[in-house]
Amino acid sequence: MAAAGDEPETVEVTLRAVGPSRPTTLRFPPLLSVAELRHRIARDRRLAATEEGRLRLVLRGRTLPHEDDAQINLHDGGG
Repeated sequence: MAAAGDEPETVEVTLRAVGPSRPTTLRFPPLLSVAELRHRIARDRRLAATEEGRLRLVLRGRTLPHEDDAQINLHDGGG
């Protein structure tokens, strides 16, 4: 657990895209909504707002739901 004044705890996630791109490592809070994850990935990949909604996110072999309030729990090295 982070001490007072420290940055909040984050986990390292490896992002792999379909196509000829290299995996990217990003840091996220361990618990966040699918909508926030989608937004952060789109921002990192410099995607337009229209492209953000078309992102299909797969975590541990399962496609993440498109519901904005769906929460996910991330672990170091997940992707």
